[in-house]
Amino acid sequence: MKIKFIENIFEKHKKNKHKKKMYYVMSDMKFLLITVAVVLIWRGVWNFTDHYFLNDYYILSNLLSILIWVSIIIVFKLFYDEYEDIKF
Repeated sequence: MKIKFIENIFEKHKKNKHKKKMYYVMSDMKFLLITVAVVLIWRGVWNFTDHYFLNDYYILSNLLSILIWVSIIIVFKLFYDEYEDIKF
């Protein structure tokens, strides 16, 4: 009876060790997929703005792009600060 109990403890330890490894692998894969998605979205937006957003006015296009994205970040920051105390 005592030997069975010890075997069960080692069996559970092996399973938990395997679960931890899989958790780390899956979290790394999720991080990799998110990184690739962000890079591809950024590349698509960059190419779109190069070709279609004031392509004859290079400096104006860059300045307006900076202004638009900074304003979007400010708006998101304002909403985040407003709802920061909400816990999910």
